[in-house]
Amino acid sequence: MMLDLDGNANGSWPDPVAAGENAPVRHWIAGNIPGDLLRGTGYVESGSVSAIKKMSVLQPYRAPHIPVVSDRYGIYLFEQTKRIDFAVLSGPITNFDYSTFLDTYQLGDPKASNFFVAIYTSESPFSGKPFHGNNVSGVWHQGYGKGKFAPSQQ
Repeated sequence: MMLDLDGNANGSWPDPVAAGENAPVRHWIAGNIPGDLLRGTGYVESGSVSAIKKMSVLQPYRAPHIPVVSDRYGIYLFEQTKRIDFAVLSGPITNFDYSTFLDTYQLGDPKASNFFVAIYTSESPFSGKPFHGNNVSGVWHQGYGKGKFAPSQQ
């Protein structure tokens, strides 16, 4: 599971800025991933390996989209004790109720997780133009190192 924890926040981590009104946004959810696939060749959504065909892709991968500043993304891996018959995810990808999703399928706590911060740049990294950064000093890193990674509990 990959989630955008900021949505359309007005600012970003590490500044103490509340998540946006459409957070969290689901960017990728796959289930029934055979463990040997994780230990072996890895996962490619369009792959033809028989193990990949046994998987359930509930939300196809959606690359990060950073219109301004930056967003935090979390990637979570849950262990399944048996194959799950997942229902189709409907509705918008925004305001994803991950707690209900985890409870519905009894996934418990993640077995592994990681996060990254995707930062807005005005130049494509493949444009050939040198990257000089963007002046976002008016809205970003005002309290560098004082922010919280996890959104406040409601």
